[in-house]
Amino acid sequence: MSLREEVTRLLQELIRRDTVNPPGNETRAATALERYLTGNGVACRLLAKAPERANLVARLEGGDGPGLLLLAHTDTVLADPAEWTRDPWSGDLVEGRSGAAAPST
Repeated sequence: MSLREEVTRLLQELIRRDTVNPPGNETRAATALERYLTGNGVACRLLAKAPERANLVARLEGGDGPGLLLLAHTDTVLADPAEWTRDPWSGDLVEGRSGAAAPST
């Protein structure tokens, strides 16, 4: 599988997980990312004040140089499917792009 295909599959999996905030349910995305990263040898752990709102902390050991931090949200905002030409949570590809790339007008 090419890197492009691998990243596309991971993104599709994340899009299909309901993490709309409120209530969030970030654990759904965090566990998918944890599975992907640990499968590729990256040490991970989930930290959560509330079980359904877990954060993923992953660490890739580096050299003696400066560190790099990547911080990202795993929750999403509400999208009304009636306002889109396709289901915004499908993760489907249409002509090589996300099927929900643009709202209907």
